[in-house]
Amino acid sequence: MFSKFVLGAVGESTLGKRMPNARALSAWLSQRFGVKGDEDAARPAADAYLRYLKSCGFLRWQAGDLFVAHNEVTAPVRQAPAPAKQAAIVVRVSPRIQWRDVWPDEERLRQWAGEVRKNGSGFDDEWFVDWLLRLSAPPTLAEVQDAFAQTQGNPAQALDVLRSLGVIANTWRYFSYGEPAPWLG
Repeated sequence: MFSKFVLGAVGESTLGKRMPNARALSAWLSQRFGVKGDEDAARPAADAYLRYLKSCGFLRWQAGDLFVAHNEVTAPVRQAPAPAKQAAIVVRVSPRIQWRDVWPDEERLRQWAGEVRKNGSGFDDEWFVDWLLRLSAPPTLAEVQDAFAQTQGNPAQALDVLRSLGVIANTWRYFSYGEPAPWLG
């Protein structure tokens, strides 16, 4: 698909050429590889590949269609996107922890830690919250698990506790106001 629709033949440019939609690409794939029957079977894969090429910078949206934006083998140089205004910016520290830069205020953080302890996590919530509030840099998962073990908690539950406290990105806790994470304050 890439060489057929994006790369230009020698002396030919595909820049600005409109890409076929996912349905047409699915039909082309079925014909190209001799698949009989449902021509829409490859449609999810074709759609995913188009999104991938767009995210790499080979394609661009214009007037509701995808067009070739870059037609060389090497991926185009990507400009860093302008920072989006959002309530919680995610700081990536580890593949498993995405810390929020805005946390609940200290009173709410202590209240939620108490709720988690009462619900059976059995850890020293006061010590753990104090530890979180003293951080000067985002800790790694191993550091969090070590700290959680010091509170007599099960280190395997550390991520669940962080979710419950609302300090990591994939949390079910939402708050209307907050304070900067300690390392940003």
